[in-house]
Amino acid sequence: MTEEPKLLDYEKLDILACLLLPLDGFNLLLPTVSVAEMVPYEMPFRGDKGPQWYLGEFYWRNIAIPLVSYESINGDQNPGVSTRARVAILNCTGQSEHLPFLGIVTQGIPRLAQVENDHIIETSKEAAHKYDLMKVQIAAEEAIIPDIPGIERAYLELDL
Repeated sequence: MTEEPKLLDYEKLDILACLLLPLDGFNLLLPTVSVAEMVPYEMPFRGDKGPQWYLGEFYWRNIAIPLVSYESINGDQNPGVSTRARVAILNCTGQSEHLPFLGIVTQGIPRLAQVENDHIIETSKEAAHKYDLMKVQIAAEEAIIPDIPGIERAYLELDL
């Protein structure tokens, strides 16, 4: 008799592999499984529609995906693009079959972070911005856990 495979319970994991994505003055913290790939920044195709935070369509592996400025969607100034800019291609959460991926512009190369349950501390109960889920501290660094489903909803509500 074969044993059924067991599903992972992420709350019971001691260590979670994450990426720290550098933005303008802060880092986003995302599990590595949520990032499909990091690619060099290329100018997106932008039509005449959409808010400032929607940067346009970015082509990755022959798929047009929406490119977002995380700073701008949260009401801050769009920092532009540094010479070290990259695009984090995020796996979407399945809210729409028409939105499998979403891109976020980063200001540099991400760093791997092994996050231990006992060493992550929530630093603020209130999110500073609309699309921040939580501010945390891991080791000596502060980071923001983004509301990716919220960003997906914001994009899906655009009339493009």
